[in-house]
Amino acid sequence: GLAAKAGREAFEKGEKFFETEYRYCAGGQLRWLYLRGEILTDPSGIPLSVIGVVSDVTKQKESQLKLADTLSRLVASLEASGTGTWRWDVKSDRVTWDDALCQVYRLSRDKAPRTSSDFFKLVHPGDMTRVSEIVGRAFSEGIDPDYEFRTILEDGSIRWIYDRSRVIKDAAGEIVAVLATGHPLTE
Repeated sequence: GLAAKAGREAFEKGEKFFETEYRYCAGGQLRWLYLRGEILTDPSGIPLSVIGVVSDVTKQKESQLKLADTLSRLVASLEASGTGTWRWDVKSDRVTWDDALCQVYRLSRDKAPRTSSDFFKLVHPGDMTRVSEIVGRAFSEGIDPDYEFRTILEDGSIRWIYDRSRVIKDAAGEIVAVLATGHPLTE
């Protein structure tokens, strides 16, 4: 079966350890099993036996499959709505955008903001004070901000963006990250 195949492949590659995951039907129930094994050899390298541990990982596998399905539906929903996402790690001031948000701003991945000040450079000067106040209030009051603002695209055109954010706090109540979506309100 699959366990023997994994052991043979490991041995052919000169590896001592191997692992594999496979499905098994017992009593009409499908189970997911995880095998980790070791090939025991004599001093000249001839395999003598295999020892290993088999674990039932059905619950973990079902959780992984459910998470993958949820993620797939979320990505499809975001794509269908033209919405992108971003994360701001407050302590390191690192901003991360997904590809969809780059499309919202019509930026290539390498031009996406990397810091909060990079992001604020994209806010239209006429909206800068209001957006700064909203973000500041989020930090002082611990609220989840959402706001509309204009951005100037690379081609010079103006695009309205709707940004909806959630603040993430640590155990002490300090804001450590902001997670958000960005959605174009105008083409």
